[in-house]
Amino acid sequence: MKTPKVLFIISFLVCLIAGPLLSARAAVKEIPPIKDVRVILFILDGTPKDFLYGLINNGDLPTIKDYFWDNGAHANGMTSTFPSQSASAYQSFITGLFAGRSGIPYLQWYDRATQKDIDYLGMDFVRVSDDMWNYWAIQDPATDHYKYPITIMEKLKPYPTASVYSEIRRGAKEQFPKIPLMALADDFLLERQDMLDVRAYRTVKSLFKRKHRQIPKFTIVGLYSTDVFQHAEGARTSDAKYSLVQFDHFMKEFIDILKKRSLFEKTYIVVAADHGMHDITHDVDLEPAFKKAGLNVKSGNPRQKGADVFISERGVSAAHLYFKGDFSDVGEIINADHKFKPDLDGRPKFERLRKYPIGEDKSVDIIELLRGNEGLSLVVARDGHEKVQVYSKECHATISKVSVGRNVYYGYAPDSCDPLKYCDKEALKKYCGGVVYEEKDWLNLTWDADYPDGVVQLGQVFDDGRGGDIFVVADDKGGFYKQKDATHGSLIKEDMSVPLLIHGPDVAAGMVVGPIRTVDLFPTMLDWFGFNDDRNHDGHNIFGPRTYETPEKDRALQVVANMISFMQKRPPLRMAPNQDDVLADFKKKFGSEMQVDGLSTAIDDELGLLARKLNKLEGIFPNLHRKDLLYPLVSELIDKLRQDTSYLNDADQLYHSSIGH
Repeated sequence: MKTPKVLFIISFLVCLIAGPLLSARAAVKEIPPIKDVRVILFILDGTPKDFLYGLINNGDLPTIKDYFWDNGAHANGMTSTFPSQSASAYQSFITGLFAGRSGIPYLQWYDRATQKDIDYLGMDFVRVSDDMWNYWAIQDPATDHYKYPITIMEKLKPYPTASVYSEIRRGAKEQFPKIPLMALADDFLLERQDMLDVRAYRTVKSLFKRKHRQIPKFTIVGLYSTDVFQHAEGARTSDAKYSLVQFDHFMKEFIDILKKRSLFEKTYIVVAADHGMHDITHDVDLEPAFKKAGLNVKSGNPRQKGADVFISERGVSAAHLYFKGDFSDVGEIINADHKFKPDLDGRPKFERLRKYPIGEDKSVDIIELLRGNEGLSLVVARDGHEKVQVYSKECHATISKVSVGRNVYYGYAPDSCDPLKYCDKEALKKYCGGVVYEEKDWLNLTWDADYPDGVVQLGQVFDDGRGGDIFVVADDKGGFYKQKDATHGSLIKEDMSVPLLIHGPDVAAGMVVGPIRTVDLFPTMLDWFGFNDDRNHDGHNIFGPRTYETPEKDRALQVVANMISFMQKRPPLRMAPNQDDVLADFKKKFGSEMQVDGLSTAIDDELGLLARKLNKLEGIFPNLHRKDLLYPLVSELIDKLRQDTSYLNDADQLYHSSIGH
């Protein structure tokens, strides 16, 4: 009788031990296989492209020149994401998302749902990774956006990954340091800013020297010494040069470690900067002008009520402004039976900004108020889902945008003169009439302009709803509130043009790539690891084509985008006083393009995609609480998708009438 009991106990113990082992073994089988490579990304915070490249060509950085410039690849032109500051730019490398589609619009932003300001340079630094989202995955019918792996570290789970002094850590298996107390002491107490990088170097070397724990498949490293030195002493200061020379010495040590561990030949080493830097001479203060006009500016006091505007500036060269709306400004809200609180709640329409109420019978034009500020070079305002209005002191232009498939198309139409200074260039004249073009065209034509990639960068900042209602950019010598010798954050070339150097397997010696964007590194890394690309990002593989489509489909999609743009400028077809006139205009504009290969299929495919997106979002929305971070975004996306469906249905009707169907 004892034998069955003994066997039962033995079997039970075997199951206890073997069960987890079998589960672990089963789990291992489910781990997506990746290529046997490693990637380490060094971000030289605030390092201008011409500064780094100049030191390389002058012989000051021999290791970088040997391994990256001569025997690797470098970007002739890489553009950061606007606003050009660290929180938004760091995430762009590891998510492939522009700032306006990532949930990280700036160093500081105002959450209308909770009526609180979020400050990543303050106590909110711990939530920066949690605040991230993916604008494209949220509306992708094929994804569960709550479980969607946003960063490269999340996509690599359960493989080992590490974040070393990076502001963005989401998904990293190991994070160093947990709290950067010593780094803060180096900067603010000991004035040993060079040690900011030294501490990171020590951590990286220990990660790649260890024997008993796994070396990370992916590592992101933030190196801040250059940025801190330049803020305090001026762009391209000798101390900033020292920090880059120090990096060159470290790189030699690090490469030696990789070679000793037989990892060098299968490791991609990427050196990049998040943004550039430029010298400034004066502060720009917006608050006095607002107060003089009768507007109540929100302070840091949480008990303050009834504010008209919140200024998010954080001491760099761009600021975004949140203004109070009312229920009528919010647009269509599904199943909403609540009223909005008066304190900066709801996104105001553009018309409200042009006639902002300051009393029973008084109003002020916010746009003109800001244009009159001598310290500003650009005033950029959200105008519904499809338009962004751009102003300088003398000029005005409209940026229009249309999403078709997984692409976004942008148009640019100046009035009397051009605030971005593009349209006097021969190569750009045909692009200045409001016709929408692919984002790659704008990058190719403007990457080296005074405002690099300006149409796309300004077109994306308002998309996910977390940015303000207006972005303002200081003049070339101005910064907001906190005097520094140099700063960044603006749209000028010194801030937006950043370096990129790559050494690794199959990277051709002396290769020059570009123009590219910081978001392009993400799909490039996906390819290095062997992942399939679901395209829920804004980037393109650096070493691949600048499109995911065939030339024929590209052409058809662009025609569809312009058909939608045509309808956006008109009332719905059913309300048109004379549909024959609309049809005549449509034929005149698209007559030569009616026979583009695959056009009819492209229209049908887009209508189907819009329907699937709407079905997903309408299913999500009733279950969202008003204070859920997704609530305002999903509400606006539903409104936008319904509008796009209406525009495209009208365009489809005109198209078939034009071809006689």
